[in-house]
Amino acid sequence: MKFSTFGFSLATLSLLFLSACADMERMCMTDAGTMAKMNVVSCPALAEKFTDTSTTDTATTERPLVLATAFAGSGIAEVNFNNEKDVPAAIVKQPTTGNLIAVGTSTFTISGVARRLVSAVRIKAADGLPDPTYAVSGNPSPDGKVAILELASDNVTVLGDGDTAGAVAMADGSVWAGYTFTKTGVTNDTDFSITGFSPVGVPRQPIHTCAPDFASYPNLVSPTSPCKNSIDTLKAFMLDVNKLPLLMGQTNVKGGKKIGLLRLKANWQNDTSFAPDSAPGGRQDTLLGYTVIEAEATASEAYPNAMALDASGKILIAGKSLLSGATQTDMFVIRLASNGVLDTTFNPPNLDMNLTKNDEANAIVVQADGKIIVGGYAMGGTYTDFALVRLDPSSGALDTTFGVGGKKRYPLQLPTSTTAAPLYSSGRINSLQMQGTKILAFGQVALASGVNQQIVVRFNSDGSVDTTFGTNGEMRFGNTVTGVAQEAVGRASLWDGSAFYFVGEAIRGLSGYDFMVGKLN
Repeated sequence: MKFSTFGFSLATLSLLFLSACADMERMCMTDAGTMAKMNVVSCPALAEKFTDTSTTDTATTERPLVLATAFAGSGIAEVNFNNEKDVPAAIVKQPTTGNLIAVGTSTFTISGVARRLVSAVRIKAADGLPDPTYAVSGNPSPDGKVAILELASDNVTVLGDGDTAGAVAMADGSVWAGYTFTKTGVTNDTDFSITGFSPVGVPRQPIHTCAPDFASYPNLVSPTSPCKNSIDTLKAFMLDVNKLPLLMGQTNVKGGKKIGLLRLKANWQNDTSFAPDSAPGGRQDTLLGYTVIEAEATASEAYPNAMALDASGKILIAGKSLLSGATQTDMFVIRLASNGVLDTTFNPPNLDMNLTKNDEANAIVVQADGKIIVGGYAMGGTYTDFALVRLDPSSGALDTTFGVGGKKRYPLQLPTSTTAAPLYSSGRINSLQMQGTKILAFGQVALASGVNQQIVVRFNSDGSVDTTFGTNGEMRFGNTVTGVAQEAVGRASLWDGSAFYFVGEAIRGLSGYDFMVGKLN
């Protein structure tokens, strides 16, 4: 189903310049006399407390799942913002309305320059239609859609495709999203940022953070400039056990690609009690609440992608790492205490799915019994397979009751005969959900023809494919609108207590992408 185009004129966009904050300046906030390295657009303080109603509870009923055809008429809604490129990255349920908010980035051409803006649409959970009461500056927005353009004088642009990195819904109905930004014309400097929408869709002021310059702190002495010009890419944004924001991503400091993690206080400053400052040179170095971690003791590069909390509030981070001297990447998982300190009792073995090819983790979920499931892809030949591992929470050891020795590869290369060309060229898991003891893996698959599709595969608790789900354990989605075949790429998923939702981009021929939201119940 295709909804009407959301055409932004420059006059309409002017409503999104946050005119109430037109005189805002970028400033560094301070905390207890030290630079907190929080670059914040100065505006009236946001008194909103970081409390939300989101839950990590999983579906307990292992019922059959089908597309909810009452949702947008087919079970899949497609939302076009501006006839350009719309890439969703997260979906949350708004507690005040019970409706869904999908968050991502959208391209708008402004004064002849293509700009990527943080965008959101509120979709009614019952029928899958955009909610036209979602507002911009108090006025209804077209079809419930809104985008945030930062200060025109700042000329900030969002990087890349889908570089929003998670969203949280607060108890009052507001939504916050994490993203990566760079200032137009500035190279080699990107930062973690968050912004949001009020309960009725009014844009919030953006908040930017910057990695500290560890080289300026040989003795942890405050330098004149705390910020380092570096490529910092946000990969995950969520609330911790204390309902405080956690921002996690890749940071280029200390001579290479590392895991960067920080926690914010309710007043938007860095929480300097998180991962207390440590002497430089170890696997984890922390400065003024910004902690930098090696993926493994012998890793030379880290590429973190996903973050989750266990039942006790410990922080799990997964991705891929390149070991020193190695030529291929492997999955990694680390765990930190709720205060941000690396948990050295948690030591997973080398999570290599293929000795000579690249592996990567993109998703992580915790079972009700505490076991940890990590999903991503494993490369074989010129294609990639779905890949899962399950770890014991006590030590990080592979759970040998799962798959083969704790690992599961699900091949998506399915030739019709030994000589036929493969039907699929590659696949990857991007999101995981638990349905009782069963595992729902949401992701994407690329056919050998080059067409992409969203795919959901359900696995049993031992790692075998649940063939009672969909067609032989799989559901695949690609929309057809006005007779034109649509591709689709899965990004994120949500269990809201009654149904599963997933988001991705539907590729609109050669002209761009749309938000795509599906519902399974």
